[in-house]
Amino acid sequence: MMQDTRPRWFAQPSWWFIAIGIAVLVGATIPAYVDTMGDSLGKLMALPALIALVIMTAFSRSTLFLIIVLLRGSTESLFTDSRFSIAGAQIGLGGLLNAFAIVIAALLVFEKPQLFSKAIMKTWGAWLIVCLVGVAAAPEPGDAIRLMLQLLSNFAVFVAAFYFVRSDEDFRSCIKIVLWSSLVPAIYGVIQYAMGTGFYTPDAGQRANSTFSHPNVFAFYVVLIISLTFYILKSGTFKLNNFLRIAFVLYLMLLAVLLVLTKTRSAWIAAVAFFFAYGLFFKRRYLVYLLVGGACSLFIPEIGDRLIDLTQGGSEVISSKQTLNSFAWRVSLWTSALDAMEYVHYLQGYGLEAFFHNSPTFFAESGGANWGAHNVYMEIFYDLGLLGIGAFLWLYGRLLGTLKGMLAFDRLGAFTLMFVIVEYLVVCASDNMLHYLSFNWYLWFLYGAGASLVEVHRDKKPVAGPQEWQPVFN
Repeated sequence: MMQDTRPRWFAQPSWWFIAIGIAVLVGATIPAYVDTMGDSLGKLMALPALIALVIMTAFSRSTLFLIIVLLRGSTESLFTDSRFSIAGAQIGLGGLLNAFAIVIAALLVFEKPQLFSKAIMKTWGAWLIVCLVGVAAAPEPGDAIRLMLQLLSNFAVFVAAFYFVRSDEDFRSCIKIVLWSSLVPAIYGVIQYAMGTGFYTPDAGQRANSTFSHPNVFAFYVVLIISLTFYILKSGTFKLNNFLRIAFVLYLMLLAVLLVLTKTRSAWIAAVAFFFAYGLFFKRRYLVYLLVGGACSLFIPEIGDRLIDLTQGGSEVISSKQTLNSFAWRVSLWTSALDAMEYVHYLQGYGLEAFFHNSPTFFAESGGANWGAHNVYMEIFYDLGLLGIGAFLWLYGRLLGTLKGMLAFDRLGAFTLMFVIVEYLVVCASDNMLHYLSFNWYLWFLYGAGASLVEVHRDKKPVAGPQEWQPVFN
């Protein structure tokens, strides 16, 4: 039997507290400095961050990867404001992290190719190939390459998770990493909203976005954390004493408040759908809780006003986004794109990021600005055609089929991950989900952890991690 060479700290509680402390320290300071220094901080941090990444890659790729995952949500604002120009190309810390994630995954596969399942390429292959073809046909190659690197980084995060999860305990540790990553964003979100420094939109007023670039990204991230927190509370596989159980319940309530403050309606629907499905398949009394809670929530101004907004302005003749409710504006955008498409492009589309690039030409109400599709299916159809839609649905269909294997040994875990996929596919109809990088990273890290656990249970063979994972901390 090969020796298990995963990092010892991955399963040691003492090092978990140190890692969490690092996350709190870094995450708590960065948002405040970004608020005061803005773009200058990002440029100031770019070079030392690059040096640190290189050193950590040489020292311990596995540790670097887990630290990046732990801090990714807390440092989103830094990555947004860190762009600098090299030879005319805009590069930032976010792009550097994408590159490092891809490199780390490639090195892990090179060191331990036996852990790279053939099923991974069967799942991802079609989508990656179609997107690469889309890059070649793109009207704006720079934007297309940037999005392609983001998609490749999602793939890299998914692959890397296979090198962490070799047991049920490893899977639970990955759940904990994602959960602890939310501590700083949750605390900062409350402080930000209380101080009135949140994200402002004309139709909704102040919205909580915490350390994320937009309230929608934060909202979907909160829905994910709510799902994981609920899983920890109900699964019975996590050792929770009474104090921890109460703490998790209170944290769940805090997350619910933050979700309301984001004022993102599609995220509200996703959260309600999760608990509705849980009540339907596990405990019917949750359906009653939802009915009572839903009726009471209508009296909360942040919720009631946002729902009423959907009934206003949809039938009027509109000449600008400001006079449309958000749903009617989206419908106008989608209709304009479909009307402008030529039949010859239905199969392969116009190239990756073509919707964003061409939107001022086909959307009369664009005001000359470039707009995202606010609908992943519309974006893929316009950019990559029916081949892209097929590859995208194949990717998630295969993933659902793989995670279904968890039903044999963890029904609630399987339900949680599979329903997170369903939620994602639903909200893809109303948002630019492909571009929400940090949120997608957490999703694919969890998907990879779940898929790896299914393989471990199916094979029932102990497999060593990469040789580089000899003890990092003693």
